[in-house]
Amino acid sequence: MTTISNDFRRAKPPIQFGDAGTVTAWLRRLLLRSLRGARGALQAAVHAWRASRAIHALEALDDRMLRDIGIVRSEIAYRVRQHKTALW
Repeated sequence: MTTISNDFRRAKPPIQFGDAGTVTAWLRRLLLRSLRGARGALQAAVHAWRASRAIHALEALDDRMLRDIGIVRSEIAYRVRQHKTALW
């Protein structure tokens, strides 16, 4: 019977291809890992889109309004990209 280890650094037992339940669990873990990667990429794309919207909204303000909120026109993109909370 052939055995494959997921990762030698982890203390998980090797997968045995003779056991259908173990292979199903291995495939489920593989699918979940790929979905987490896709979720991270989607979150990054949404964050970039929201940052772009915020930049355009701030660029539409005049210099006096920007001064009232404490930023200069030349630092709009920097301030938006350095903001750590959700951009709604």
